[in-house]
Amino acid sequence: MEKTKLTVRLIAMGLLTAALVFLMGGRLLGMQFIHADVYTQAANERTYARVITMPAARGEIYDRYGRPLVTNKLANDITIEPSRMYAGKPDAGTVSAVLALIRAAGACGAAYTDSLLPVTPPPFEYTEMTPAQEKYLAHYLEKKGWPEGMTAAGLMDRLFDEYGMTGDIAGIGGLLISVYEARLAAGVLYELDLRYQAAIVERDAGGRVVKPYMYVPAYTFAADVSMEMVSRVAENRWPGVDVVPVTAREYSTAAAGHILGRVGPIQDAQAYQKMGYKDDELVGVEGVEKAFEEWLHGIAGERRVETDRQGHIVGVTYTHPPQAGQNIFLTVDIRLQEELERKLAGSVAMLNATGAELRGLEAEAAAAVIIDVHSGEVLAAANYPTYNPQTFLRDYAELSTDPLKPLFNRAVMGTYAPGSTFKMVTAAAALESGTVTPDTRIYDEGIYTHYAFPQPRCNIYPGTHGRVHTADALKVSCNYYFFDVGRRTGIEQIVNWAHLFGLGLPTGVELEDPGRTRMGWVAGPEAAEALGIPWYPGNTLSAAIGQDSSQVTLMQLANYVAAIANGGTLYKAHLLKEVVSFDSSYEYYVSQPEPLHELNMAPQNIRALQEGMLAVTRQGGTAYSIFRDYPVPVAGKTGSAQVNDKPNNGVFVCYAPYDDPQIAVALVVEKGGAGSTVAPIARDILDIWFRLREDMANDPKEYTLNR
Repeated sequence: MEKTKLTVRLIAMGLLTAALVFLMGGRLLGMQFIHADVYTQAANERTYARVITMPAARGEIYDRYGRPLVTNKLANDITIEPSRMYAGKPDAGTVSAVLALIRAAGACGAAYTDSLLPVTPPPFEYTEMTPAQEKYLAHYLEKKGWPEGMTAAGLMDRLFDEYGMTGDIAGIGGLLISVYEARLAAGVLYELDLRYQAAIVERDAGGRVVKPYMYVPAYTFAADVSMEMVSRVAENRWPGVDVVPVTAREYSTAAAGHILGRVGPIQDAQAYQKMGYKDDELVGVEGVEKAFEEWLHGIAGERRVETDRQGHIVGVTYTHPPQAGQNIFLTVDIRLQEELERKLAGSVAMLNATGAELRGLEAEAAAAVIIDVHSGEVLAAANYPTYNPQTFLRDYAELSTDPLKPLFNRAVMGTYAPGSTFKMVTAAAALESGTVTPDTRIYDEGIYTHYAFPQPRCNIYPGTHGRVHTADALKVSCNYYFFDVGRRTGIEQIVNWAHLFGLGLPTGVELEDPGRTRMGWVAGPEAAEALGIPWYPGNTLSAAIGQDSSQVTLMQLANYVAAIANGGTLYKAHLLKEVVSFDSSYEYYVSQPEPLHELNMAPQNIRALQEGMLAVTRQGGTAYSIFRDYPVPVAGKTGSAQVNDKPNNGVFVCYAPYDDPQIAVALVVEKGGAGSTVAPIARDILDIWFRLREDMANDPKEYTLNR
């Protein structure tokens, strides 16, 4: 009897279990196959999915001896997701949240930027915008249906009205704020609006997302914020505002800002998308960060995050992990770079403090390049004024409005009339064409009267230099000699030799614009035509002494002098020394000297140039008073470049040691007067280099590449 009851119970339980399994299976079958569309739509309406980029650590940057320049650190960014902050047009609550976030950032010292930054505080005026900022603004105006070419003041009025901020003291939901704060809030809302407009391209008429897993980039409000700022975000839980752990760039030096550059958001989305980049990745936008992007940039990973309608995360799925970029070693010696920057800053201040007004000087900016004469390696390239890469974001507003343009890389991109430093070119053209020999003497008559006009004068008129040959003419910088040999040689030969020396052409250094075939100009008929100015035979006289329309870069001048120093090889200038894997286990690239071409000058001719440059500093030449007691023989050339009605730029070039050339130096001081005025700075630069060489001998470990 008991057995029968037990059997019945077991059968009943089995039937009940089977029924439940059958019912659940049917339910799942219906959800999975029969009514899949219905449940998928319901799920989409309840949850939102985002694909979040997991940035790869960028490769690190070191100097030629392995000293760290730019490394990575763990940091926190503050991001705002447009779709979670507001839907289409912000209300008073959204604007108040943005304003509270801005105030918190200010209190915590968190630097943030927006692409509306060129619109300055009242009175609103546009300043220079990047191409990307111009493109974004044009896109915004088009989407809003606002007229093109709006004034800054007109744009801000529209934005204030669009975001509910009106009046001299903007009012938001009963909260009064200043126009300055309204401008800051408008900048953030503008960034969110740009992204939201991109998002709604993929929505249907009812506002539903057509592609629910489409990626919409968040706006990085502030990068590398303090823990105080992180705490404030966590406490306030502003809608759409997140703290995102990232790797951030950390600078180990306050120098070399123009060389190192910086990273920032992608500005040319289409170009980077073709290379497989995600829209919200950071890329190099200036300096070697941009030039060596292909090496430094790793491969980003991804994760898919699902949230409910309240923004709470309900699921995270990781796809592929990020892969770090490669480490690069530059040719730069950071110790030399740091001291060179300090020297330029102190020297400009000194020039202005020692009777500059009496001499009619207004020295205000300077640049210098030091290059290895046997390889084209750039050892240092400094600017004054410059900026500190460690505080770039914090200082940007001030830097961008400074009339001396500290963000401009004068050492690489600045162009200057070479003045008398060009005279070695004219001498080479005359010697190699057979117009003169190194021993041919020309009598300086003071006024050059070959043409009825112009009739230029020698630089010491009413005195004369008497009878001079090539080396003598370089020593005393005799304009008359170069007027005569320049006219007889012809402008075509002069231009040809200037180009052979690399003047007016890219040097190859990686910070130059790779798309440019010219960098500056060498005065001549071709340049005159391109510049839309007339050319007459008499222009050859001024061209022969480095004036007229000639404009060259310091990098070109340094490389040109290096070619004279090494006996006639023009090398490609470069900053990249080595590329290794992130863990230093594999070497991808090691630079080798790359000759652009040989000058093939007759030995006696190039020797005449070298001897003339030595005479400048050693035998009573234009820089003799500066270098006569210098312990190492130096070959140099002074130059005074005319700048319309302003004080001349002072230019000086040199190489050292004369009997065993190692480095070439090119220096310019804007409004610095004569080359002889700035020559003491070049002497001090050589002091720095020789002292560091002595340090190297005393402490070889400091100057041995370790990785």
